[in-house]
Order: sequence, then structure tokens, then C-alpha cells
Amino acid sequence: MNDAVVPQDPIGRMSTVVRWSGRAVVVRVAGEVDMLTAPHLEDVVSGVLRETPEAAVIDLSEVAFLSVAGVSVLVRANQRTEPGALRVVATGRLVPRILQLTGLTSLLTIYPSLDAALSGSPAR
Repeated sequence: MNDAVVPQDPIGRMSTVVRWSGRAVVVRVAGEVDMLTAPHLEDVVSGVLRETPEAAVIDLSEVAFLSVAGVSVLVRANQRTEPGALRVVATGRLVPRILQLTGLTSLLTIYPSLDAALSGSPAR
């Protein structure tokens, strides 16, 4: 896989790394996704989706905080992809709980690890 480190958001609370593996792309997100950093994540996700990957994995395993602005990025990304093409990695206690409380677990396919997301084996 080839890594492309995307510059941090302007305030330095979130970082992203984009990695392509064939026709699949992984966007690894670390830090806080809130109303100040979500626009940067939106730009990164929109950029990779313009390349029309067969699978787009958004790895939130290193996210410490996810606000409704970050949730909105996931919803918009899901609307721009074919069914099943968007895969979200959510680990720990916080991010999976937020996705559950917002009802996104019924809209998105959530994976317990990056390997599972790349292989297409959801947690459910």
C-alpha cells in the first residue's frame, strides 16, 4: 500500500493518512473530529471519493472525539458511494457508541478492524 500523509487540519487536532491498495482506499483518522476539524476531513474524503474507489475505508480507530459534524461527514460520504462501498472502522468505546446513538449503525457497515474492513467481514 502507498501512504500519502495529508497535512493536519489547520488547528492541529486531527490528522489523516490516505493509503491506496489496488482499487481500495483507506483514510486513517486520528485525533478529534469536531466542527473545526470536520471540514478538513470532508475535503480529504471528498478527494478520495472523486477517484471512485471500489471500497472506501474510513478508519476511526484512533479518533478520541467524534462530534455531529464528523458524523455528518460519514453520512455524506455514504450518500456518495455505492451500497457497501463505504466501510467504517470503529473501535474502543466512544466512537462505536456515538455511531450507535445516532443510528448510523443501521446505515453504515461498521468493522472491528482495518483487516476486517479490507476483507469485507463486518462485525455484525
